[in-house]
Amino acid sequence: MVWEPACGDGAISKILKDNVGWVVSTDLYDWGYGKSGIDFLTCDFPEFVGHIVTNPPFKLSTEFAYRGVELIRKTGGKLCLLNRLQWLEGQKRGSTLFKDIPPSRIWVFSKRIPRMHNPTFDGKKTTSMMAFAWFVWDGEYLGEYPQLGWISPEEMKK
Repeated sequence: MVWEPACGDGAISKILKDNVGWVVSTDLYDWGYGKSGIDFLTCDFPEFVGHIVTNPPFKLSTEFAYRGVELIRKTGGKLCLLNRLQWLEGQKRGSTLFKDIPPSRIWVFSKRIPRMHNPTFDGKKTTSMMAFAWFVWDGEYLGEYPQLGWISPEEMKK
């Protein structure tokens, strides 16, 4: 069972549903998909969930990581956060988050992924100028350094 706690318009949830089956989709705000009014940072953890996969609000990414790791350590599952690669930068995160709970893996997109848009935006969609990666925490991983890998354009299509 996978939980998408910042589901927005369902972009990630729909892919997960097609590939892994049942997905719990929630968000703090109502974007027209999933159950709204659920604050990932403070809500009770659905006991039947094993993994958490989400694209958190960038300004709350560190809080999402700490909370997500706290939750998956109860299940032995995985936390996967889609985030800007530049999230690795920063003295504060480097001396706190990535030192306290280093991810087990970081999967960098070798090609820029399409930029996320507000669902009501109907203008031209462009690719992002930012690099993104999946930051993955394994609930049972206690290592010091993450494994680094790349996601090719061919793998993105899968």
